[in-house]
Amino acid sequence: MNLSLLILVRTSIDQIQAYALTGVRVAVTIGVLMNSFFTLFMGFNPSVNRNKSSYMWLYAITPQHYPFDTLGLLMFGQCDVDPTWNESTQA
Repeated sequence: MNLSLLILVRTSIDQIQAYALTGVRVAVTIGVLMNSFFTLFMGFNPSVNRNKSSYMWLYAITPQHYPFDTLGLLMFGQCDVDPTWNESTQA
């Protein structure tokens, strides 16, 4: 679900750029720059612990880090049971 939402957001942003900007080359260039910028502050290199406190807001607004954190936890986490929704705690 989380990864699907990321794909939907990225597709919507790219479609808005394609309509708003003058040409396809400009839209692709802006898209690549945005993707590179957000990938830089996603939290892998440098890690979140090494980020300066003034850059933490960039980490918080980066749309890629939420699904990739979830994906990394599901792939590399040592969970004995699958995650389930607890109705009483809403978590």
